[in-house]
Amino acid sequence: MNDDELREMFQAQRRDDARRAPEFRSLWKKPRKKSPFRVIVPIATFAAAAAVFIVWCKTQEMASAPPMPSDVAQIAPEEFDPSPLDFLLDGPNFAALSGTPDFGKER
Repeated sequence: MNDDELREMFQAQRRDDARRAPEFRSLWKKPRKKSPFRVIVPIATFAAAAAVFIVWCKTQEMASAPPMPSDVAQIAPEEFDPSPLDFLLDGPNFAALSGTPDFGKER
């Protein structure tokens, strides 16, 4: 293989590459048809953020509103006496557990 044949092979390769290569201006052109997702996704994102904001505002409004009066009678704290339920805590040997054990005094 001499230089002329090699030069001709490179020329053929360059012509083949030039035929397949896209034109430079076509690389900078914007796509002609927009994808529907390029329009729908930002709108859906904005709608979801607005919905979350509205729900958050409503919960803040409900939390700051005064409580609704109920028909259930409220027990005042001074009227509630838990001592009638103390018998539920009693069990066998409960007196032994009610104090602090003394270890080491028997020596």
